[in-house]
Amino acid sequence: SILMIVSMGGLLIIAFYTIGGFSELWQQLHSLDPQLVAWFPTQTDAGFPLYFAGWLAFGFGVLGQPHIMVRPMIIKHSSQLKTAKMIYFTWYTLFNFGALGVGLTARLLLPELGELDTELALPILATKLLPDLLIGGILAGIFSATISTADSQILTCSAAISQDLFPKWKSKLSMSKIATLLTMVIVVIISLYASQNVFVLVTFAWSSLAVILGPLIILKCLNFEVGNKTSLSMMLVPFLFVLLWSQVFKLSGAINETLPGFILSFLFFGISYGFKKWKISGFKKCD
Repeated sequence: SILMIVSMGGLLIIAFYTIGGFSELWQQLHSLDPQLVAWFPTQTDAGFPLYFAGWLAFGFGVLGQPHIMVRPMIIKHSSQLKTAKMIYFTWYTLFNFGALGVGLTARLLLPELGELDTELALPILATKLLPDLLIGGILAGIFSATISTADSQILTCSAAISQDLFPKWKSKLSMSKIATLLTMVIVVIISLYASQNVFVLVTFAWSSLAVILGPLIILKCLNFEVGNKTSLSMMLVPFLFVLLWSQVFKLSGAINETLPGFILSFLFFGISYGFKKWKISGFKKCD
């Protein structure tokens, strides 16, 4: 994490110096495209409020990310959660501002990037601005972040297979290894043959996990009882909806698919909960 922040911050400082400072960056971006420095985007199909609400729901989707939620779950005492929260949000804020700044500077320093893969902006910018030794540090920061997330996801998926889906495998180390290997093979196949870029795949994966697990976790925290059939419906139907919304109808640019997925999931719960209450009160009246 420290390497990631240092790499991003160092590249941002050098990029700012190359352009001529923040004011010069702002003026050049405004000349290139006023939307790049607009606080509220106007070129959104559904309007800014719904666009903002979609990405706000996307942020709440962190509840559905097992590789992230397992961190606070293993904290020894609840009193340490406040410290963990401060560390997380400090790191998250610094890194995101750094990534945003590097992206904006790359828009000016790499005008040819529009014809290439924009996801290569960070390493190409580092190659253009830094000596070879520091380029290695930037690449190390990128790969450390990638590997950190990848290994957490793989271990979480393999644990779900060997511990939850097949509880008889809990005490069998060999089966856990097979589950991990199977997960890795599936991930490699997806990465090799998926047609979308990494950003699209990551966004879709995040949104899917968000609508599958997020609403159930929220209801659990609010002490609502959710039956097995309702839980299954709240997982499968929103996931299929997210798949259609983002991959078939291509509406993610207007409203992030997490928001309608959340709404649909809670709608299923509301119908199920209301029907259950009506059924119980109906039986009481008959008695």
